[in-house]
Amino acid sequence: MSKILKFAAAAMFAVISTVVFADVKLPAIISDNMVLQSDTKVKIWGKADPGEKIKVSFSGQEKEAAADKDGKWNVELDSIKTSSESKILAVSGKNKIEVKNVLVGEVWLGSGQSNMEMIVGNSMNPEAEAKAADYPLIRYFTVTKAISSGPQEDVQGKWVLCSPDTVKGFSAVLYFFGRELHKKYKLPVGLINSSWGGTPIQAWTPKKALEGNTDISKPLAFDADKYTDIKTYNEFRTKTIESVACKDAGNKGEAEGWAKPGTDIKDWKEVKMPQALEKALDKSIDGAAWIRRDINIDPEKAGTELTIIVDRIFDAVTVYFNGEKISSSERSLDTRKVNMKVPGNLVKAGRNVIAIRFFNSIGAGGATNEDQKIMRMIFSGEKEGTTIAGKWFCRVEQEYPAGKMPFWMPRPCDLPSALYNAMIAPIDAYAIRGTLWYQGEANTKDLPRNYDKAMGLLIGHWRAAHANPLMPFYFVQLANYMPGKAEPTENSWADLRDSQRRTLSVPNTAMAVTIDIGDVNDIHPKNKQEVGRRLSLAARNMCFGEKDLEYSGPMIDSMTVKGDKAVLKFTHAKGLTAKGGDRLKGFAVSGADGKYVWADAKIAGDMVIISNDKVKEPVAVRYGWDSSPDCNLFNGDGLPASPFQAGK
Repeated sequence: MSKILKFAAAAMFAVISTVVFADVKLPAIISDNMVLQSDTKVKIWGKADPGEKIKVSFSGQEKEAAADKDGKWNVELDSIKTSSESKILAVSGKNKIEVKNVLVGEVWLGSGQSNMEMIVGNSMNPEAEAKAADYPLIRYFTVTKAISSGPQEDVQGKWVLCSPDTVKGFSAVLYFFGRELHKKYKLPVGLINSSWGGTPIQAWTPKKALEGNTDISKPLAFDADKYTDIKTYNEFRTKTIESVACKDAGNKGEAEGWAKPGTDIKDWKEVKMPQALEKALDKSIDGAAWIRRDINIDPEKAGTELTIIVDRIFDAVTVYFNGEKISSSERSLDTRKVNMKVPGNLVKAGRNVIAIRFFNSIGAGGATNEDQKIMRMIFSGEKEGTTIAGKWFCRVEQEYPAGKMPFWMPRPCDLPSALYNAMIAPIDAYAIRGTLWYQGEANTKDLPRNYDKAMGLLIGHWRAAHANPLMPFYFVQLANYMPGKAEPTENSWADLRDSQRRTLSVPNTAMAVTIDIGDVNDIHPKNKQEVGRRLSLAARNMCFGEKDLEYSGPMIDSMTVKGDKAVLKFTHAKGLTAKGGDRLKGFAVSGADGKYVWADAKIAGDMVIISNDKVKEPVAVRYGWDSSPDCNLFNGDGLPASPFQAGK
């Protein structure tokens, strides 16, 4: 190539590079169809060439800034009034960007785990809800899932208008909350969903907040900062697991006919499924184990294709139907759902046999959750299908001593601060009215009595990042889930609910109690409409000045002992009542021995009087202290009392 051509090529490359780098860029959340928060200063930010002059124009305002040495710039718009009029936000430097169809109204961030992530399409009455969802002034932004070892500058996602075609993919809690505000006040509502199912609070908390709080986040035995994203961390995690995991010696059970309908199973152990195989077999092992059961199929469904579903598994899985292998899959790093299609020609009238081989190389084997809905079969054309949980028969094929990880290695999305860094920090500058939080299920084992401290750390640092020390923060208390006990007992879900209640000591917080609208068999209750409505009551009272509107169920205020009785005083207690009957249920009392017994409870104004003939000197009282308690204290506005422990 001649010197002239080389020079020309280099010059052209330099020009192209300069143009690309010089473009003013905005973060994903500042994009078409967005809603800006009203009645507060609004930050607009982005990137450009170092030193480049930037002008931002919106609704009659013009603001200017210059990009710093790293190419970062920001301007702050003055407080803007609510407006349903579609407007353009113009940003110009060496190029010009127009953000179209911008509204001004209420912006709320929703975060947490799967009950915040759960979509309208999986909630109660999804078809009717979708049909009625013609609300173009409600806008929705989903933050794409990601992790990072350090705070990031941007997220992926886009703003979507609410319509019958889009709403099924919206977070149900966020949507029903936002819909309440929109219908009540006729204003635009922007909803930002940044959530990830099954994740603990530590993953959403800034590193600075966790430092020194080893009671909240135990130190890692490796340097997580080396693993900047899911891919690099999972490579490290896989290598570590493989170094201690046992290996499959081959499918002996299949060779010996364990899947065939005529196999003699008299030596197989009867077990209840779903549950971890270690629990079912009552021993801690790794290796291969089979489960099988008969199912009866009606003649009219014979020949119809069906799908067998098993959820919450890590293991390598092979599935057989009437002796024929229909599916196999390898072990995964995270729990997964396996959908296995059975061809119609294998589906017979009467007795059919399902057999499943699990190979567990390390850790918990089988289905790691006892929710009855995670094992079911669905015929073609059905929606929910039929449970195949219940009585199965189990036999161990290969047995190895249980392997142990050299150190604790959480899932990528469970790493401390990983989700804050990737899914919250990049949008901290976006002005919002407040935050909705639905999380806690993932912390019932490690933080049941210390969750309020973790919440205080998270709330304080999120507020600081928004430069708003009293930013509204409303959260959902864990709903009732799993069968309750006949007698008073210790319970980690009850501990965590009480810890959530104690979080109300943080100013400008509110809690939606959902102890009455859960599902004993499903950790994801479908009635998200009422969850959203209860959260909206707090916003209406605390943000919009409807001070006469009750927004909370009864909350324990104090306990005093008078002779052999405990007197409980409540706030939010106007019209206390025993819902569904004359007798209050769910109260237990203990004396100095710490043994709880069911108590008689009587309402007296804003108080409840507690007694039991066997407890002469009450020391402590519990209410609703179970996974799914039978409790019925409500106020006159139909809101349930929060479970609690009072006294020592």
